[in-house]
Amino acid sequence: MWTVLTSLLKRPHNLILTWIHLLQYSLISPHLTAQLNPFYNNLAHYWIGMAWYFQEGNGNNLARIDLASGYV
Repeated sequence: MWTVLTSLLKRPHNLILTWIHLLQYSLISPHLTAQLNPFYNNLAHYWIGMAWYFQEGNGNNLARIDLASGYV
């Protein structure tokens, strides 16, 4: 359900990345939760989230904020 809602807020060329990210996370998740202590588990999730954020073409520059999703 939430994947459909987040797909409404993304650019059309990033929709396939949502499904690829879900596939990647489903493959990585069992290994993260079973073998790492909580600090490294949180660090790994943070790193994965930031990698996916920048992979979608987002940035940390104020001029790169996409205002199109605000009109949806």
